[in-house]
Amino acid sequence: ISIGDGTDIAMEASDMTLMNNNLWNILTLLDLSKTIIHRIYLNFVFSLGFNVFFIPIAAGILYPSIKLKLPPEVASICMAASSLSVLT
Repeated sequence: ISIGDGTDIAMEASDMTLMNNNLWNILTLLDLSKTIIHRIYLNFVFSLGFNVFFIPIAAGILYPSIKLKLPPEVASICMAASSLSVLT
């Protein structure tokens, strides 16, 4: 973490640069990074569960027992929803 008033080399070498001299912004930075990591984990778990549930249905695993089959159009919509869940 570097401060915006520091040297250009320090700002280039750091992962994050504070734009002002207020060091209390480091707490905001850490809180923001913790929130982002939590969101990434949540999206990963949701996407994994979504795919574990819908891919076997799209493959036709329920067709022999209860005659439930997912048309290709609905399967593609489910895959798009899975991708959107990761992005949002």
